[in-house]
Amino acid sequence: RVGKFDVGGGGLSNGKGLGVPATVASRAKKSLPKGQGALRPKARNKLRFVCVIRSTNRPLLKKKRTIMNGVGDNDKNNDDANNGTSGERDSDDDSDDGYDKMFSPDPDEDEEVDISASANEKKKKKKRRGSSNGKKNNSAEIMNNNNKMDGKDGAKGESISAEDEISSFPALICLALHSDGSNPDLRRTVPLDKLVAVDSRNDGVVQLKFQTGDIIEVDCSVDNASGKNNNNAVDGKDNEGGGAVTSVAGGSTKTRKERFLWSLLQIHAILCTSVMERTGGYGLGKSSSGVSSSPPVQLIIRNFDRADLQYVSTVNGFLSGSPVLMALLDRQRNRPNKTNKGKNGENGDTSAAAAAATTASEELSKLSTNQADEMDGMAYDMMMGNFTRYAIFASDEERKDAEEVLNAISWQQQEITSEGLTSVDAAATAETLAMMLQKRMRDLEAETCRRLIAWEDEKSYSMAGAALGTTAPTRDSVDALSLATLFTMLDQLDEELEKMEGWLEDKAAAVKPLTDDCRDIEEENRQLEQQWKSYETLGSELKRLLSGLEVPKHLERVLSNPGSILSYDPSGSIDVERSEDGVELIHEAGQALKAAMDRVTQEGGMHLSAVSDRVKGLATMARMFCSALAQIVVTVMEQLAADVSSSEQGKVSKSDLHTVVAKKIRDTQRRYQSSLLSYIKLIEVLALLKPSILPAIRDAYSELVAEVIMNKKRMKGYFSTLPGKTSKMMESVTNDLKEYSAVTLRSDKTAEVGPATMKPVNMQDIQSALSEMLPVIAREAYFTAALFGLSSRHADGREKKRNFESAKRSVDHSSQYFRYYMSRICGIASDADAEGKKVSGDPMLSLVASIHLNEAMDGYIDRQKKGGDHSLSLAYVRATILDLRKKVDRQWAAWVDDQIKWIKSNPGVPPNGKRAGIFTSFARFPCYLDHVMTCCKSGRTQEYTPKLAKIKVVSYYLQKMAGALFSSLQQCAERETTDKQYAANVMRMENSYFFTQSVKQRGPEMTTLFAKQITAASSICKQSTDAYLGWMIKREFKALHSLFSNISRIRRDVGDADVPIHVPRATFVKTLQKESNRDVMKEKIGIIYARMEKHLSEAGGLLPVAWKALVKVLYEWFGRWEKLSTQCYKFGLEPSAVDVVRIAKAAGGSATRAAREKGPSNTAS
Repeated sequence: RVGKFDVGGGGLSNGKGLGVPATVASRAKKSLPKGQGALRPKARNKLRFVCVIRSTNRPLLKKKRTIMNGVGDNDKNNDDANNGTSGERDSDDDSDDGYDKMFSPDPDEDEEVDISASANEKKKKKKRRGSSNGKKNNSAEIMNNNNKMDGKDGAKGESISAEDEISSFPALICLALHSDGSNPDLRRTVPLDKLVAVDSRNDGVVQLKFQTGDIIEVDCSVDNASGKNNNNAVDGKDNEGGGAVTSVAGGSTKTRKERFLWSLLQIHAILCTSVMERTGGYGLGKSSSGVSSSPPVQLIIRNFDRADLQYVSTVNGFLSGSPVLMALLDRQRNRPNKTNKGKNGENGDTSAAAAAATTASEELSKLSTNQADEMDGMAYDMMMGNFTRYAIFASDEERKDAEEVLNAISWQQQEITSEGLTSVDAAATAETLAMMLQKRMRDLEAETCRRLIAWEDEKSYSMAGAALGTTAPTRDSVDALSLATLFTMLDQLDEELEKMEGWLEDKAAAVKPLTDDCRDIEEENRQLEQQWKSYETLGSELKRLLSGLEVPKHLERVLSNPGSILSYDPSGSIDVERSEDGVELIHEAGQALKAAMDRVTQEGGMHLSAVSDRVKGLATMARMFCSALAQIVVTVMEQLAADVSSSEQGKVSKSDLHTVVAKKIRDTQRRYQSSLLSYIKLIEVLALLKPSILPAIRDAYSELVAEVIMNKKRMKGYFSTLPGKTSKMMESVTNDLKEYSAVTLRSDKTAEVGPATMKPVNMQDIQSALSEMLPVIAREAYFTAALFGLSSRHADGREKKRNFESAKRSVDHSSQYFRYYMSRICGIASDADAEGKKVSGDPMLSLVASIHLNEAMDGYIDRQKKGGDHSLSLAYVRATILDLRKKVDRQWAAWVDDQIKWIKSNPGVPPNGKRAGIFTSFARFPCYLDHVMTCCKSGRTQEYTPKLAKIKVVSYYLQKMAGALFSSLQQCAERETTDKQYAANVMRMENSYFFTQSVKQRGPEMTTLFAKQITAASSICKQSTDAYLGWMIKREFKALHSLFSNISRIRRDVGDADVPIHVPRATFVKTLQKESNRDVMKEKIGIIYARMEKHLSEAGGLLPVAWKALVKVLYEWFGRWEKLSTQCYKFGLEPSAVDVVRIAKAAGGSATRAAREKGPSNTAS
């Protein structure tokens, strides 16, 4: 069992090597789910096995069967009594049942299966009925049944002699099956005699290679946890031809791999022995496998040693743990004896041979210690490749006779080496041994002839009736005369042969020095011939490598001096139009040089000196070529830039409008870039051969653009012609928050108009510059990316980022003057270390510029996702806009931080908080918002409204200023010096109401922008108003509030009927008459109004709203008191709650009329 295996190649997978019937494969294929194929069930959760299996009619070991009725011991005794000749075997019914369980097709597809299945079901029922009556059966009956089965089944394998054995050569099978043995999946079947190489890998992996092209990788590591419950199902059983399956717990992965390798090599050695026996005519059985009679291929061993493996097997007892291997080795040892017995038997009695043969399991039980040692020695010979000696001789007598012949003659030839020592000359020894064996053969032939003659004499004397040795009566018969003539002739031939042999020996001794010299010369010639072939192969390989490293001669001249093929005018400048053919030739030469250098990388050979020298020459040529080519490219760029700038179309005059100047800049850029397109192939060649030189050329190009195409003079002339002239004279329109006028809310809730001195910013310059110059910047970025190949579609993320950064640096340098003047018209202050004229910043202009830049970015978003140069140019324009936005946002944010500091200083707020009114910061904040809206709408249509809420930076910092206002309000209300009775509530109430109303009156855009602050302000205003009004009522109606609070508490405790007991009716009526008559009520309500008018400021416009809320509270309180009076004392209030509301409204109305008669307020707007 193995952990897993990986099969590859084109081996067999249908079981043909094992003789599996075609019906089995067809039934197995039908039984599988649709689309699975033959013998391919699901392999999930299956156990993997590598088996060596053969088909045979004479098995090595007898199969065993477990008795389920508890009579295993009796069965064992029965085996001992019968000398192991009868074993428990499964009946045919049981085996058929297991076979049907393993390959059971769909009942609807095959009717035969239904019949067999029904038969099996009947047999199972009989067995169940038999087992239910088990108490009536005794052990004797079981033994008889066993004997019957042994007589029938045992004769199948045990009665077959070695001569009648029919066996196939073993095959290596990779299969997977479930733990119960069902659903086998044959992954690969390969004949074992095709094995050519065994490779031991790391981590328990063994790789097997076969002549058929199959490669099988076996992982011997088995997870103990996964195979724990399956060991009983598969481990410990004998496997025919492959050794016992090793238990999962039988050692580490290394031990399992060594056991696998050792068992495989043993079986392969036995297989090689059988192949050689059959090839030499010593085969014992009749092969039915159709294996070729050619000898096996020598096995290649990698990454392990046979001797070490045999040592490990001896130490760990691999042989003793594998009964099948012991049986194989024992049968191999006994083959010669059994062969002789079979051949020498007079009648060839197969029954006698069958009686003499015993089972391998019985023989193993009778082996002595010496026999086990002999078996281990035989295993060592098999492992070390000495198995051939078991197939050379047919018997021990032949082997001993051969040993006597070799020992009786002196056949070793000595030679003197160059060191003066004597050693065995292998070639001479082989020749001497061959001559001696031939002489021995001739002696044997002569002896055979003499014996034949003697037998013929004996036959003649016997026929004549005379004794041997006496003179025959007659010798004149034809046979006798022929025999005498033959004898005389043989004597003469024998004498002549002896003379000839002597002469040949003398001549051989004389010629031996010459033959030795010839042999040495032939060996040296063979080595020289091999060396010559090696050199010839090396030469052809070098020729192939070096031929690819050659550049054509006409192109090599171009590479050495690329400027020589360009055309020049009389002044020495390059003629751009006439040099186009030369550019094509330079491009072709550069590609040829690149192809030659790439050929070395693809085909190798850099370790060879010739190739290395040639490559160094090519590298030197490429370096010189690229340097000259770069100089040509820079020269062409400078010449084209000078030609374009000196033309009349590119000159800018002071009288030109900004639109005309922008058009001239675009036309000049277009002509320059169009001229450079003819030389773009030169830059492609530089990118192929020396990419490291491109940054220098890119820097030179950007410098030319900055100095010629978009130089300072052109940019200054353009920005100076803009309508607002902001680049020349810039007037700041920004005021600090404290410099804005205060806004008031009048009683009619209308907002005062902001000061007329708020100046709008001039946004026409920003709009014109963005619409006219950003396309120029985008085109420059596009051309830079295309010219230097910075927008490859196949580049990864990091490379794209690096390319973008390179393009950005180049275009930034080209457009440096555009960005400088653009910063000035956007109100960005100059850096402290900047050279030249310093420019002070304008935060308001920066704010409005940020809004315009945000709107301009929408036109440069790559919505079509084209990619390449187009996407890179758009990305660069967006990056340029973002850089400008960061600068303007940073400047405006710094101004906002300064204003927040001023807001938190609480300017104009008295320490006690009384009559604080609207804070200075609250009163001026709406005016600043009006200024922002005025500046944003400058130069736009009347219907235009900026979407400030959608611009994150603007909305964040404006909301931050509003949050600072409420933080300042909270700080003033909670400080220790502030009056907590009413002043804290009044300042919260007034300022939160003022903020809400002033923002709402500035339109829905501001309402949306400050939605969170308005919600918080409304909540603060409601809470403060409720607290302030409650304090006012409790202060003026103290006695009534105390009376009814007491009554409410008592009523809650004792009920309505018992309230007069605790608070007498007379006391109740007296208090009401004193505190709640109409005159007193008018007086107190008037006092409340006067006090509220004193507490609330006119600028806040909160008095009418607060008085209306007070009237509502008075109605609620007096209504509740009236209800208590009626329920507890059956006494009605006078005046009632409705009368109190009327009195309050009258008091408020008279005060309003008096205020109107006095005249409108002169509060500054």
